[in-house]
Amino acid sequence: MKKLYITGLLMMFLLLTGCNFSISIGGDGNSADQEEELQLVVRPVDEEAGYTLENSPLYQQLNDMIEENADVGVPNDFGVQVVNLATDEQGNTLLTFLAVNRTNVSMKNMTFSFSMGSTDGEMLWENEPIRLDESIDGVLPPYTAIPLMLYVTPDMEEVFSKLNDENVVMNIEDFDYEVAE
Repeated sequence: MKKLYITGLLMMFLLLTGCNFSISIGGDGNSADQEEELQLVVRPVDEEAGYTLENSPLYQQLNDMIEENADVGVPNDFGVQVVNLATDEQGNTLLTFLAVNRTNVSMKNMTFSFSMGSTDGEMLWENEPIRLDESIDGVLPPYTAIPLMLYVTPDMEEVFSKLNDENVVMNIEDFDYEVAE
């Protein structure tokens, strides 16, 4: 299986909204800092391309989502939240997620296996290795989120269109990270 290295944003145009699928690595959800406000962070690769929270439609949409849904993510945990489908400048479809760190630890070089599909066994990804590399994605400080995008084929779009809160299956396994100083 190839590792997915998430590359530059390019210009993203958001297509679908309203998805509310999320998964975390298993924190207990109890934290004295549950009121800590989540902040969106621009990835280094996007900063180098000139993107900011103010000039990128994708970052603006994600920031608005975080402001409107202050409870995104699970307290005292790392997880991913499905945002929606997007299209890059070449017409490729991507599924946009938020990678959310609601812990008290700064993380870098995160790796995990990701699975997403339906309860009837139709899978978009099954044990797909994901790497959020510090040189591309940066450091994920406590109570922050960054975009995570995975390419979607037309067949996968069809499976995605059938997913809802009752039949979606998402799983993160083998989560590992380095503590950033």
